[in-house]
Amino acid sequence: MDGCRNTLDESYRHVVKYTVAFNEDMDKLNTKERLIFFGTTFFYSRNFEVYTMKNFDIGKIKKITNQGKLYYDFDEDIDNARNYAFTNCRKYNSDYQMKGEADRNLILDLLGSYGENFVFKAGFICEFGFNFHVGNHVSIGNNFKLIDCNEVSIGDNVQIGNNVGIFTSKHAENPQYRADHWVKDLPITIGNNVVIEDDVVIGGGVTIGDNVVVGRNSVIIKDVPSNSFITGNPPYIKPLK
Repeated sequence: MDGCRNTLDESYRHVVKYTVAFNEDMDKLNTKERLIFFGTTFFYSRNFEVYTMKNFDIGKIKKITNQGKLYYDFDEDIDNARNYAFTNCRKYNSDYQMKGEADRNLILDLLGSYGENFVFKAGFICEFGFNFHVGNHVSIGNNFKLIDCNEVSIGDNVQIGNNVGIFTSKHAENPQYRADHWVKDLPITIGNNVVIEDDVVIGGGVTIGDNVVVGRNSVIIKDVPSNSFITGNPPYIKPLK
């Protein structure tokens, strides 16, 4: 175990610890086998803990994904960042399901920023996390799905229900570009004092103003003005009284 720890580069500040539950096939392996774990090579023996580290450049990724232009989605750094976030989310959700509780830092350490009294529940999944910025007094319900390949900003005093999806991504319109895995992502902004009810989908390039209620099952692909109630698909907007 000490040999495994010593192989890690101490210059990495962010190291995440996971326990691997090996199945019967894994048990048949020798006590030292190579394990390729999301782009990082380690050695393992039965019932020991595996360490993964951030082996990607956030600044480089943002220069690719946050420009609002088509880019190749299978870049190595993008893949590593996506796998890192997925691993944290999977660990958090698995522990929550099995134990009824989980380490919130598995999620919080992914995020770009968050304010006071930020609450989220089980089923939280994000693409990267570092493009997600959350204000004060924000609550997010179960099974939240986030593609944050561009900036997603949420203001203060925001309530988000269950099964909500916020997706910055847009596939290329050209069929050959789509086949070659080219995409683009547009930012999403959600203002202050907003309620987003259950089963809502919000697409890339959308700005939702302050003091807005988004009714359940709505699909939002255009801007929503402040002081509005919006519901449906296609959505219907009316002023809040």
